[in-house]
Amino acid sequence: MHVVDEVLIAPKGNLFMTLKRNPNFTIFSDFLAQTGLDKELENGPYTVFAPGDDAFRKLGNETLQRLHNDQDILEELLKYHIVHGVLWRAGMHSTYLETLVPHDKIFIRKSFFGFLSVENALIISRDIPATNGVIHEIHKVLDIEHLRNNIIG
Repeated sequence: MHVVDEVLIAPKGNLFMTLKRNPNFTIFSDFLAQTGLDKELENGPYTVFAPGDDAFRKLGNETLQRLHNDQDILEELLKYHIVHGVLWRAGMHSTYLETLVPHDKIFIRKSFFGFLSVENALIISRDIPATNGVIHEIHKVLDIEHLRNNIIG
């Protein structure tokens, strides 16, 4: 017998379709489509650390417009939120994971109390399953240090 602490939901689409259908990820999914990464998320398996719309809005309109206008930087920023393989909450522990940005890693931290974070962003949702991976909502947009001065800062 297994004890389950949450309702298991069968995935109904790939990662991009799942993000697109979720009303909390409109900015993220629009940016993915703009860069062509929506097609990449049809493959997998991947784990996506997805900032919700509120997280993107915290960047401000000027920064969002600069991201929208600079395809290369936007694509690199989005790839920084995606890692190869499927990482469920229950299996997360403190470790480094390689992102889709070559040679860039993010740090997953599991606190003593069981809170999970990616870099300095809290994971604020349960697993959101897709047919080719899993999505975790995070409370802020992850930044890559060399992009911070050009776009996010």
